[in-house]
Amino acid sequence: MRSFETAGLLALLAIAGCEKDEEPCNNIQCDADCRMAYWSFGICLGPHECACGTDEYCFDLVDNDLDGATDCHDADCGYEGWAELSCNDGIDNDCDGDLDCYDIGDCGASPFCGGCDNATCNAGCIGSGFTGGVCVAGACQCTDDCTTQAQCPATEVCYQGECQAPWSRLYRVTILEGHLPERQWWDDACYDSPCGPPDVVVSLSLAGASCTTSEATDTYNPSWYEYCDITIGPGSVLTWTMLDIDLTVDDEIASNEPYTLTVVDLRAGGLGWTVDYSGTTYEVLSIGIDPP
Repeated sequence: MRSFETAGLLALLAIAGCEKDEEPCNNIQCDADCRMAYWSFGICLGPHECACGTDEYCFDLVDNDLDGATDCHDADCGYEGWAELSCNDGIDNDCDGDLDCYDIGDCGASPFCGGCDNATCNAGCIGSGFTGGVCVAGACQCTDDCTTQAQCPATEVCYQGECQAPWSRLYRVTILEGHLPERQWWDDACYDSPCGPPDVVVSLSLAGASCTTSEATDTYNPSWYEYCDITIGPGSVLTWTMLDIDLTVDDEIASNEPYTLTVVDLRAGGLGWTVDYSGTTYEVLSIGIDPP
């Protein structure tokens, strides 16, 4: 879960504990601390000031957008003025006898400081690219928690409750079910002799792994809900074959052309294949792809 305690994209990392207020800033440690806090980078702005952010131009002290103010004070870099992460940690970091969240001089006019309301907090977090936010102990906590794919950016998936990059993760690939016309759609012949429903098995291959279902006997509507866990990376190719199991030679009912999975498929939770026969569309096979 990501969280931040300021309304904008910028924040200064404060040193917790009064005795450490003058600890020198080190660019390497500053950058590491910021990345641990889910910022894109960190840089020392002064001897004791570690700044975290997502856009490097916000820290170059140049008026890049020519609006008359250095970008570190522009609304598009956050809100006007600096605000410290320590403003909302419930500690008197600057040793002046009150919580820093109420220090106007130290914390500026941050709307996330002293008087958080859930509606403003949630809207501000969503506007900053998070999935939402709530007030916790008077401070706005932004998160990447999710319950639906719609809460995540189009390039990410909701994976085990958090918006995550989609690839190189373990997924549960479930062979769900199929629906077949009562005759073979390619030649109008029967599946078995005498004419009757097939005994159906599906074999699937994906990202170098494979799994095969049990046999669904004498049915035009096979249902398995059998799965295998597969790590899916970018460019992973999915193929499957559906067979009618016979005493002598197993006959192929259907198969697909090699298909490269996309983030759309992962966000949709799987995919299916259909055929049209005698004016009716049949979903020959559906496959689910979800986090385990």
